Amino acid sequence: MLMGLLVVIIIGVGSITILHALFSSGSNETSANSSVTVKDALDPVYVCPYDWSNLYLNTDGRYVYTVSGTVKSRLGIDVSVHNGTIDWAAVANDGISFAYVRVGYRGSSAGNVSADDNFRANLTGAQAAGLDAGVYFYSQAISEDEAREEADFAISQLAGTKLQLPVVFDLERQGGNGRPDSLSDEEVTAIANAFCARIESAGYTAMIYGSASDIERYDLTSISTNLWVAQYDTLAPTSDFRYVLWQYSTDGSVAGVDGTVDMDLDLSGALS
Repeated sequence: MLMGLLVVIIIGVGSITILHALFSSGSNETSANSSVTVKDALDPVYVCPYDWSNLYLNTDGRYVYTVSGTVKSRLGIDVSVHNGTIDWAAVANDGISFAYVRVGYRGSSAGNVSADDNFRANLTGAQAAGLDAGVYFYSQAISEDEAREEADFAISQLAGTKLQLPVVFDLERQGGNGRPDSLSDEEVTAIANAFCARIESAGYTAMIYGSASDIERYDLTSISTNLWVAQYDTLAPTSDFRYVLWQYSTDGSVAGVDGTVDMDLDLSGALS
């Protein structure tokens, strides 16, 4: 994917402009103003709807996506109990627009389902500070029934709380030691769809998160939800599937959060 990557860095006032293009016989870049939509992964050939010459990395290490001088992206974080007690007012005052909060998880060995200890405090705090909020469930499901169990658990924890953002399914491999590591692509696709269908039946919007290799396990022609891709140490995502959210770092710095935090760029505004 990185073959033929041309990088030009222009240092300007207050920001570093990142310009790059992929040169190959099948370049997948196009203008952000094209008619391509987030559903185009259903087509045999994916065409990236983002023009990465519009992506800027500020001197504070935060990404911004603009079109004709208008900002089309939003900056967010995703958190769990591992981030400790968070000062959400300080987060909101530090340029953060949204947050995804872990609602729960399934263990990778015994497979027990548990709530994140800071879920309610984080969700309430983020929304009270004026941030748009969504939640994610860390899955280790190995069947559709277990996926529905996880979705029902998330729904019960939400207890009717209104969300501005989706409920996210996060199934990750554990280097061969995770419960779903050996599942087929067909099986993980069915599991993800079972989770998302249950979430949407409860009136919430669903989304799927993963690294490029995690998401490539899914049959995307059978996935109708939006995608959130994690890809680090790169000037821009290089994944050849649709996504509206990019987790670009796990070591960001945000006021109100002790230590490092995951940083996310919402690109959905560039699709309108």
